[in-house]
Amino acid sequence: MRTLSKRYEKNDKKEDSRDTSASLVELQVPKVDIAGLYLSISYFGSRMNGIEQAASRTGLTMISLTPRQAASLVARLKYPEREDAKEMRLRQIYVRTEHIVSLMSNDDVLGMKNFALETNAAV
Repeated sequence: MRTLSKRYEKNDKKEDSRDTSASLVELQVPKVDIAGLYLSISYFGSRMNGIEQAASRTGLTMISLTPRQAASLVARLKYPEREDAKEMRLRQIYVRTEHIVSLMSNDDVLGMKNFALETNAAV
């Protein structure tokens, strides 16, 4: 909610407000769309506002992302890549990417098998 509201300060009062806002968002936006909306406005690094810009700036195309490339973009949510990224930051992005890939390779990543059963979707 901090990203959606663009209010990044932390305190208990704001936290309660964000919880309420999150509940309101869930009423208006289907849960399956929330992650995509978040990625479309998130900060991935210098001149990378939203996943489309992040993909473009890293030389990737959204339509043909491999799981590893997608993980590399998502890693930048935790470790945004600055214009003059130092070796340590690039290493952090690499390590985070590998961690995300390892999570994706688990048999039941994030409970997706149960999700697939509930929605008749393929995993």
